[in-house]
Amino acid sequence: MSQLSPGVSIVVPVHNGEESVEETMFAIDALEWPRDLEIIVVDDGSVDGSSELLEQWKGNHSLTLLRCPGIGAAAALNCGLKHARYEWLAQIDQDVAPHPSWLSNLVLAMDNNERVVAAQGVFQADPRDGWIGAACALDLRLRYSSNKPPDHVCTGNTIYRTEALRSIGGFDEDLGYGYDNDVSYRLQAAGTLHRVDDAVATHRWPATLGRYLAREYGLGYGRLDLIRKHPRRWHGDRISGLGMILHAAIMALSLFASPLLLGASLMGWNTGIAVAVWTVMLLALASERLAAGITGIILFGKPVGLLFPLLHLARDAAWSIAIVVWSVRTILRIDSLPSHSMQRRTKERKGEEPFAGKGYTGR
Repeated sequence: MSQLSPGVSIVVPVHNGEESVEETMFAIDALEWPRDLEIIVVDDGSVDGSSELLEQWKGNHSLTLLRCPGIGAAAALNCGLKHARYEWLAQIDQDVAPHPSWLSNLVLAMDNNERVVAAQGVFQADPRDGWIGAACALDLRLRYSSNKPPDHVCTGNTIYRTEALRSIGGFDEDLGYGYDNDVSYRLQAAGTLHRVDDAVATHRWPATLGRYLAREYGLGYGRLDLIRKHPRRWHGDRISGLGMILHAAIMALSLFASPLLLGASLMGWNTGIAVAVWTVMLLALASERLAAGITGIILFGKPVGLLFPLLHLARDAAWSIAIVVWSVRTILRIDSLPSHSMQRRTKERKGEEPFAGKGYTGR
């Protein structure tokens, strides 16, 4: 019999979230929730102004502020999980602002079906993030548009049954990006996952190409760590499936072949057929992304889908670099660390611009 009280524990892991976490806290403060609620913020080794900001917020609001040594997002979540008092645990990222009805709609979905162990809301883009943010939001919306129940819920916009999380040992602290996939896979032994379309949250995606590619490098690297742990999931899941994995593999092959083809051409070898195959591979990737973008326009009226080929070929290149780095570390028997995919800062340098891997970000 569970000793947890009826209510919700909201856990917000923070690492260098000075740019966005205050908006997240204001959004949490505005949630329409009449029942018991606790807010647990885990400051996981921040070295920007996050710690001071959270201390000020704590002085004016009711929240529990925990300190962790900066091991990683999964460890920070486990710290919050350990202290949670209520039967539901809602996890919100430092760059996510839930809308007022977000929490009540998620809990309603959980209440109506005891088999559901985790439910995710939907993300919408923040207009300040421009076309890159809009494209990221559309891409994720397309991947979640299937009528099939999800087999992966993203942390950052999700509610779990606290007992279910504890029964599987919480989040895997050895993983960086990919720890949400991992916990989703393990949770399905205890029940089902669910998506709630009217539980909406605004997400801050990277607003510049550099930040976007840094984030995508991390996602690609984390996917390889995830496959190593779950080899039967080599083909991905319903949200990030085989098509995305093939994109990375084909682009990696194309990038590897490029200098070989150039060298062979300079040496006078006949590379006509090889170049034709290389060109067809790249055109196939671009065409598939164009088709996806057009689908996004038809289904959701978002013309930013036309930018999918350029943006996602750049993403494929970032994933390819991740494949090379991950493979080299594996060959050299270098232990994998969460920071290899979810980059972290341990020291701020004056005048240096933040980058996408600086803190915890959602999908």
